[in-house]
Amino acid sequence: MHAAEEVSIDLTGEDDDLERAEPPQSFPNRGAVRSSSPIDLTDDAEVSFVDVESSSSGEDGQCPRKRARVHQAEPQSGGVPHSFGTSISSDRGQPSVETSQTSGPHLGCGWCKMQDPSSGIVHLACGHVVCKTCLLKAAECKCRCKICSRLLDVSDVQGILPAEKLTPFLDKLLYCMVDDDERFVRCPNEKCGNVIERAEEISRELPTHAPDGQPLSEQHAAHMQKNRYRCNACGENFCASCKVLPFHLAQTCEEAAASRAAVHCRFCAIQLPRGSKEGSACSAEECQQRKDEVCEVVHKRCRHRCLGCFGEATCMGCLECKGTAGDFCNICWTEELRAAPCLQLSCGHAFHRHCLKARLKKRWPTAKISFSS
Repeated sequence: MHAAEEVSIDLTGEDDDLERAEPPQSFPNRGAVRSSSPIDLTDDAEVSFVDVESSSSGEDGQCPRKRARVHQAEPQSGGVPHSFGTSISSDRGQPSVETSQTSGPHLGCGWCKMQDPSSGIVHLACGHVVCKTCLLKAAECKCRCKICSRLLDVSDVQGILPAEKLTPFLDKLLYCMVDDDERFVRCPNEKCGNVIERAEEISRELPTHAPDGQPLSEQHAAHMQKNRYRCNACGENFCASCKVLPFHLAQTCEEAAASRAAVHCRFCAIQLPRGSKEGSACSAEECQQRKDEVCEVVHKRCRHRCLGCFGEATCMGCLECKGTAGDFCNICWTEELRAAPCLQLSCGHAFHRHCLKARLKKRWPTAKISFSS
């Protein structure tokens, strides 16, 4: 786009032949702001049209005056249109030049509402105007326009985003495009991010039980059949609707969100009544017994509760931070390590205290069974 630059020239003469052209339908607004910058009227200047006005009589006995209004096109700078008006008077002496510059309405950032930001203005592909500071922050975060929520275009950041940040921006932009496309789903595991194509919905019999044996209602079964995915890269089961892993069995997304916000039993993970304190146990006899046997120490650095046994001289390391608290005990293979007080052997492996006690009581030291004589 080009902004029209208007030049008014007073010429003294009787036989000046100037071509008259019809002006365009609209001009940028003209104001009273003045500038001393000269207007380029060389052969390289682009003239859109010439308008001639003639006065009936001269001034102070001089010849009749003719005024030529030369409208000169100038490339738009920074997205802000400008128009110029220059008056040059000549009466057989040295010409005096008077220049007036007018600008359109000041453009401000549509996100932070700052007028004439020092960082500069950028016109996005979606049509909104933002400052470069806000654009750089958006390119490193959500890659979306804050007004219309449309994804940023690559042309929006070219020449603005540093070269070392362009590749991470393109990766985020690709992930956002995948998230917006209903045909694909992305693994929510932060270390994975694998993209999976959604399977076509086919009519088949709904399951009656979840993989862990819980009975399923028709609503829960339909939700599991549609949204339960297993990533072929990291092996995690997740919900394609709420992007939560592992998948919430026998629950809808809303029920799972409410369950996560509630307080649960420390051992069996059953939801406790409102007002219960974090780390409490339910009223089940087995959970109450485990509560009496578990260590009461809270690790200072991570604030996770110790999974060791009460009365130990030295607490074992935090299994939550190691990532092994959710592993099954390698003796019972039915409960996670966090479901009961644990003991850590000298080799570094941890087992349920009651599982080790039962194995020693039965005098069955290993899991190996030999049928040879």
